Amino acid sequence: MNASSRSRTSKSTKRRPSRTKQAKKKAAVRKKPLREVVEALTETNQRLRKEISRRKRLEKRLAREERLLHVLMDTLPDTIYFKDAESRFTRINRAHAESLGLKDPKQAIGKTDADFFPAKRARESRKDERRILAKAEPLIGKIENRSHTGSQRWVSTTKVPLHDENGVVTGLVGLSRDITNVRATQEALDRERSFMNTLLENLPDAIFFKDRDCRFVIINKYCAQKFGLTSPDDAIGKTDFDVFTEEHARQAYEDEQRVMKTGEALVGVEEKETWRDKPDTWVLTTKMPWRDKRGKIIGTFGLARDITVVRHYRDALQEANELLEKRVQERTQDLQEANVRLEQRLGQLDFLTRSTYRLAQVIDLSSLYPAITTAFLSRFSEAEACMCVRDGIRFRSVHATRALDSPAARKSSEKAIAEFAKRRLRTPLMYRNWTKDRHLSPLKWDSVRHLPCYILIPLLAENEILGCLQIFTSAAYADIFAREKPLLATLATHAAMCQSNAEYYREVGMKARLEAELDAARNIQKSFTPMERPSIPHVNLKGFYQPAYEVSGDYLDYFQAPDGSWVIVIADVCGKGIPAALLMTVLRSTFRTEAQRSSSAKDLVCAVDKSMAANMDERSFITAICLLVSPNGRRMSYVRAGHPRLIKLGHNGTETRTIDSGGLALGLVRDGAVFTDALEEVSVPLEPGDRFLLYTDGLIEAVDAKMRTYGMDRLCALLGRTQEDEPQAILTRVIDDVKEFIRETPFHDDLTMLALTVE
Repeated sequence: MNASSRSRTSKSTKRRPSRTKQAKKKAAVRKKPLREVVEALTETNQRLRKEISRRKRLEKRLAREERLLHVLMDTLPDTIYFKDAESRFTRINRAHAESLGLKDPKQAIGKTDADFFPAKRARESRKDERRILAKAEPLIGKIENRSHTGSQRWVSTTKVPLHDENGVVTGLVGLSRDITNVRATQEALDRERSFMNTLLENLPDAIFFKDRDCRFVIINKYCAQKFGLTSPDDAIGKTDFDVFTEEHARQAYEDEQRVMKTGEALVGVEEKETWRDKPDTWVLTTKMPWRDKRGKIIGTFGLARDITVVRHYRDALQEANELLEKRVQERTQDLQEANVRLEQRLGQLDFLTRSTYRLAQVIDLSSLYPAITTAFLSRFSEAEACMCVRDGIRFRSVHATRALDSPAARKSSEKAIAEFAKRRLRTPLMYRNWTKDRHLSPLKWDSVRHLPCYILIPLLAENEILGCLQIFTSAAYADIFAREKPLLATLATHAAMCQSNAEYYREVGMKARLEAELDAARNIQKSFTPMERPSIPHVNLKGFYQPAYEVSGDYLDYFQAPDGSWVIVIADVCGKGIPAALLMTVLRSTFRTEAQRSSSAKDLVCAVDKSMAANMDERSFITAICLLVSPNGRRMSYVRAGHPRLIKLGHNGTETRTIDSGGLALGLVRDGAVFTDALEEVSVPLEPGDRFLLYTDGLIEAVDAKMRTYGMDRLCALLGRTQEDEPQAILTRVIDDVKEFIRETPFHDDLTMLALTVE
């Protein structure tokens, strides 16, 4: 073995221990990462378990929510549906399936609204859904009318876009809720509110609501006018202290606080209203607690009726009563002075005083007649009586005691007084035994033949017989009649005075009632004139109505006929006052009734003439103009029944002119064929810029202080200078010119006009 071999052997022997150590080191190195891997795997396993647990919880939650969704989808009465981007159903609930007539909601999948609904409705729905999908904006609460099988349904529809995890709109979800009952309730509420507003606007009583601080919350139109306010809203937040004097406002405040505190109403309280800047007034006031829906008092509300006029009449009545009492007392004093000298008349004076005083307290005629009879009979120990009053040229029995209270006995009493009235009877007279008188014995007074003494007492006022009292008594009274005659005459004088005053009070009351009825009639007639602007395409119009007296015979009206055309009428009833107003009311009803079945202006006016014939006498007639505007507002037909001609105002260089049309006044002829032949219907095209004026003769016949009439020439000249395009402006121009012409002269005829312009 050479040296080199030994050397390699030696080196090789030395390297082996080195490789073993290296292997151990490598094993140690490999062992350490394996633990880390195990630990990492363990940690990963734990995380996976947690994730699995979390996902199971989510799946349970998702399943629960899906069950809830199924419950909602199957039980909600609202229709719920899901659609894809092409508006195809992907899911609907059971309520929606039933509304579509499907047995299973799955039957709707893949279909669209066009498969179930009319084309128009489907197109509208598709249009809405395209907008939702394009703009990613929801449609909230759209109200739709869904009539089906003759019944009308209203629904509120909401549609919301659906997004995927990237925010891209993939479809939509919708919900439709039936609100038919809610809408009906709202409409009923609106009607109730309309009725309430009508009452607030038209009642001639002050109506008000106040909060707990007695500040006005609501007042009606009449109350605002009474307060001198432009609008009822101007009163909101104010109190009585802003309107009345401190004294009256303080009392009203205390009353309202008491009503709110006790919950008890004040009903029919007569109050004196003291104002800061105008005369005092009297009202009959009712105040009640105002409660919310829970019954809690939140304020007061009340009604105050103006009784100033009634109060004045009552004061006048009281003054007259006091005057009557004064006269009675004066007369009584005279009798007392006479009775001081005549002892035997003290009893008469006492009787007269008591009787006349009692009569003075009675002002109602129906109560006064028995009171007069009772007053006289109290002077007799046994007597029967019958009282008759003058009724034109004859006498009428108004009261009788039991024995004379039969038709035959009353008629006999009337006949007897009629004979005595011819003798100009002025003082009481007496027949000792009427059964032996040739004039009285034939009369049918069988029930009082045991009372032979007949006394007739005239009741005189200003030397005129107002009535007579017949008294049947015992024969013994004939011996003292001469002594009692002055007493009976005096009592008769007072009875006649009371009767005269009672008749006066009745006339005063009738006058007050008549004035109130005329005022009510004026308000009713005013309500007949349309106040709202009609929705006629391309056409604007405005009316003006001013009665010369309490009520009017002029008629202004416009309304839509069943075929869509618009009827415009202006008429003038011959005469004035209540008869003309009543005939105008019948005319209005007739026009509106006949318009339901007439196809032209001429047919309508002919039908009205025929219907009105039964309501008009030979002296009555009505002039009228009737326009029938086409539904599109581009043409109208025109007839004139004896009325002033329709005026067309000039524009673009044309002159103002009248449009002629032949025709007789309504009611002027009884032959309908003659009326129809005379009536000419003219067709008038309605071009943009056209302007027309209708009017009654009260306009051109208005006179100034020198009795000069306003006239047609002046009217046409004015209209020729008028450039205004608005109907109200045209009317204002005419009214101002007429007022300038007549100045202080009052209108003696009703004034009614209507201006019509075309856009």
